[in-house]
Amino acid sequence: MEFATFYLAHRFNRSEALSPRLLDLLRDECARDDDYEGEGVEEFRLYPLIALYLDTPLPDETQSQAPRCWYSGANAMPVFTAETPDGAWFAAKGGRAKASHMHMDVGSFVYEARGRRFVIDFGWEPYPNAEARGIDIWDNSVGGKRWNCFRLGPKSHAVPLVNGELPDAQGFAPFIVLQTNALPYVATLDLTELYPSARRAVRMFKLNADGSLTVKDRFDGLEPGAVLSARFPLVRDAYVRGAKGEGGRLAIDAPGADCEILTAECLLDGWEEPVPPVDLVVFSRTVGAKGTVELVTTLVPPEE
Repeated sequence: MEFATFYLAHRFNRSEALSPRLLDLLRDECARDDDYEGEGVEEFRLYPLIALYLDTPLPDETQSQAPRCWYSGANAMPVFTAETPDGAWFAAKGGRAKASHMHMDVGSFVYEARGRRFVIDFGWEPYPNAEARGIDIWDNSVGGKRWNCFRLGPKSHAVPLVNGELPDAQGFAPFIVLQTNALPYVATLDLTELYPSARRAVRMFKLNADGSLTVKDRFDGLEPGAVLSARFPLVRDAYVRGAKGEGGRLAIDAPGADCEILTAECLLDGWEEPVPPVDLVVFSRTVGAKGTVELVTTLVPPEE
């Protein structure tokens, strides 16, 4: 959050540029103790000036957080986020990988419930780390070497893969369904351009009233025998496979799917940026004779 954002919104009469999330952050800053001495305190010195240029009222803390969808400018990156009244939320990303500094994470998401993050994003890897290992970090072409970097490529993200192959970096994935008038909230991405081997590919998210999240991948027109997999970077020891959670852990229900668990340490051994304690849980199904496959996974938060 920066003062300049509020000034420019006022200067050009663009109050819609102030997202609800940004206004939430400002409200929280106004309530912060004035003796705060944490990291980044220097940037707070301009915050009082925001009051001179704020044309939009701050949201009431008790207001419900309606689902939202953002679209960035030059890179056309749509992001959808939704939250239940008890605080379970998820955010999913569309767009394309072949854009400035993008990761191959189209279709990925993060998920939090009961005050705990369960599905995470590994974040970014400093470019010098990858370049020191001979990775051409600037080759973001279709099949480019940039995607060999673990944190930048698809294997660290919560995305579907066909036969473990790279998605098409040039393909664009828009949200084609946004059902946000009442719970369950539904958002569907059209991933077809990312998977040339499929006639059609969609990923549907459904945030349910109980805080659970259902992720459904449906691919049509694949070769029989192909394998569709869905990867979930899950906080270690915070989940359990099966229909019921236990010990405060997330339950993962993926009926009919095979499961494999990969450890992040093995995949990122020796890199300078540390890996959080995360398991890569991979669910997969084999395509049948009709060329259509569905992979449905439901994440059920623990009881409070």
